[in-house]
Amino acid sequence: MFKWTICDPSVVHPIDKGLIPKESVLQAFSDFPWTDMLAKIRTGDSKGFQFSPSVEFTNVDDGCSLTATMIEDKKETVFSLFFEDATDDSDDAEFLGQSLDITVDILEEFVAGQYDRLRARVSCPGEPTPDSGGGKAADSDDAFQFQFKLEPPEAELILQRLEKENIRFQVETDYPGHWGNRGYLKSSAVGLYVHRDDEDRFRKISEEFFKV
Repeated sequence: MFKWTICDPSVVHPIDKGLIPKESVLQAFSDFPWTDMLAKIRTGDSKGFQFSPSVEFTNVDDGCSLTATMIEDKKETVFSLFFEDATDDSDDAEFLGQSLDITVDILEEFVAGQYDRLRARVSCPGEPTPDSGGGKAADSDDAFQFQFKLEPPEAELILQRLEKENIRFQVETDYPGHWGNRGYLKSSAVGLYVHRDDEDRFRKISEEFFKV
């Protein structure tokens, strides 16, 4: 059995959908109204949504979970996935910018319990440092300059964009957890620090997000 949770952009908290059998997970993913959820973000107040549309499935037997989030970036719709190993967080895995077909493949492996095969998809298995993004080797803290504080829903979108553009950043939260394991989503605010050598590229992205 799997626990099923969804995030609706217009709802302030994740929605528990209860338990579903293994055989129903792929259909639940397919039936989720992804397009309608994205439309809520496109047509609504940009400050009004709480989360990007996402679904999370948790295997109730071993506690491992897979979260799939749909992101629209420059009119391209892709999925970001996060696999969380309940027994060892060093075995967690993240997949950014995935097509629908690859996302379904990963979900099938997760449902089948093929965790080793799933993790083998990670092309660069090295772990990022606890508070840094981009999977890069750590720079000294003084290389990162404070930019501003973000609400967690905003952070979800802009940090994924920074990750995609290989812009080095650090996050500071009041909740244990970091960019890699999404603990920052439970924080009241996220302090964003960007590497000084990447600030010019960061400014262009921030202008897209905040229309400054």
